[in-house]
Amino acid sequence: MYMLPFFIYTQPQMAKQLLHYRYSILPQARQRARDLGVTKGALYAWRTINGEEASAYFPAGTAQYHINADIAHTIKLYFEVTDDQDFLREQGAAVVLETARFWLQFGGWEKRDGKQQFCLYKVTGPDEYTALVDNNYYTNRMAKENMAFAAWLIKQGYIDGDTDEQAQLARASEAMYLPYDATNQVTAQDDNSPKMPLWPFATTAATQYPLLLHYHPLMIYRHRVNKQADTLLAEMLFPEDQSQEQLARDYDYYEPITTHDSSLSRSIFSILASRLDRRDKAYSYYMDTSLMDLVDLQGNAKDGLHEANLGGSWLGLTYGFAGMYVAAGKLHITNHLPQEINQLSYRLRFRGRVLEVQLTQDSTQVQVVSGTPLMMVVDGREVEVTSGTIANGR
Repeated sequence: MYMLPFFIYTQPQMAKQLLHYRYSILPQARQRARDLGVTKGALYAWRTINGEEASAYFPAGTAQYHINADIAHTIKLYFEVTDDQDFLREQGAAVVLETARFWLQFGGWEKRDGKQQFCLYKVTGPDEYTALVDNNYYTNRMAKENMAFAAWLIKQGYIDGDTDEQAQLARASEAMYLPYDATNQVTAQDDNSPKMPLWPFATTAATQYPLLLHYHPLMIYRHRVNKQADTLLAEMLFPEDQSQEQLARDYDYYEPITTHDSSLSRSIFSILASRLDRRDKAYSYYMDTSLMDLVDLQGNAKDGLHEANLGGSWLGLTYGFAGMYVAAGKLHITNHLPQEINQLSYRLRFRGRVLEVQLTQDSTQVQVVSGTPLMMVVDGREVEVTSGTIANGR
């Protein structure tokens, strides 16, 4: 989720090799699903080298079932950015379908808000301080995409599947339960967390962080405290799911209860602060992200680089300051450059083209370096980008 986007947009052949690895261990993933009592589909290991689960502590390992949907999401992103039809037919579609089949058996139907909705029980989301909960928003939202994509692949003929299975996947996706806290008007992390007592931040000394090194997991699990971005990570990945007003409420709710004990957290807060045009905060979080190992922010640089955080540093520049994402087949770029940076320039690959993006405090410029013209959305306007420069004032 943090590293593959860099390769997808800049070195797609490398991304393809990384995704091929996931295809190569699909047999082990199928067996892992059987081990957990799911008779159809596949469940990828949370930690692995050879495809078999290497996590010792299942609440913070195997229970992070969202790994299935994470892999499917990156296959979808790879296809959207590269239009690699052959990979999708020969390898990617099989992974997407098998991971989607897992959700159909793993989840269950329940009447919520007066209608039947598809729910996922006893899972751990990205936030490892909140374990074995029901309906983790991130997991549910990702599984929703996973099943919808699988249904689309069957319908479009990328993989064999009967119409009944396609209908089941589409129905479960459309009816996926996404928790919402109507009292606080925020997107709920899960069914349990909003009801739990707040972590005693005021009496927790700075030397007691990261919490996992100083408190028993059961102490942490019964409090409302986040190790890292969770619901907000989903909102980063699906920017068109929520209004700016909803995103602002969610950001303001989750920021005070997030410790950033995970190196993966600050980049997401930076990206979303950019989208909210809170540029001072976006820049501050970004600098913490980019300098993390140089200043030993996490206190464990002696153990090596935080490599996924390095991916997060690239995301902060491109997804954050440049507002980059793909939706409905179109590439979006929106200038959120903070005052501390005069200019940002980078190149990316998109569907056989090489593009160059240049941001300044006064302009947004996107140019086709090689390849054919491209329709895209720049600073909220749909434009045709060619070998000439397209400029949009902020």
